[in-house]
Amino acid sequence: MNMANNLEERIKISGMSKKEVAAANGVTPETISRQIHGKVELSIKDAEKYAVILECTVQKILFVTEPMPIVCKAHIHADERHERTYTASEIGLIYSHDYYDNENCAVYYTVDKKHPEYGLWHGAIAFMRRKPIEQNYVDKDCTQKFCLAKVVGSDLLLGGVLYPEPEQLYTIHDIRNDNVQKSLNLEWATPILASTFRPGIRGMQIVWS
Repeated sequence: MNMANNLEERIKISGMSKKEVAAANGVTPETISRQIHGKVELSIKDAEKYAVILECTVQKILFVTEPMPIVCKAHIHADERHERTYTASEIGLIYSHDYYDNENCAVYYTVDKKHPEYGLWHGAIAFMRRKPIEQNYVDKDCTQKFCLAKVVGSDLLLGGVLYPEPEQLYTIHDIRNDNVQKSLNLEWATPILASTFRPGIRGMQIVWS
């Protein structure tokens, strides 16, 4: 039984077609398809050839890394207003040679060009826990910590420090502008785990849906 490989994902990331990769390697597209699906062994020598063609390492071809879905977009306006939107389906996938827990998902940031202070965030990615979003609950790790939260009936997201209220309502304090919103009925809230400001330098590649 042949091991699963990452060849198909690396071809997608490269922007080349399977036909183009096959021609560059001197094989047929059918051979590539059989290698992708494990019907023909993908040897180390084969992987080395594909690595040259696809401009990546042999390890990225031989070993499968589960991509992380991007489910939210955030835009920072010139007036410092943060506009965050959530979609029920993924809008992109992050491929990385580093290990990232596949129970997480991501927010992708863009920034108004007129706002140099937040320029570092343009193209940045923030990672968050996936399960609260998929199962619609407020994660206990959000309490008195920075999180993203979805208000019932809205696709806009709030970001800030979360405080529980009676009757399953919540307060969110946006510490950037000292804005406090109370008595919120939340569909879900998930903690922000980490941020990467230069994904490309970290070896991450984004494929948009």
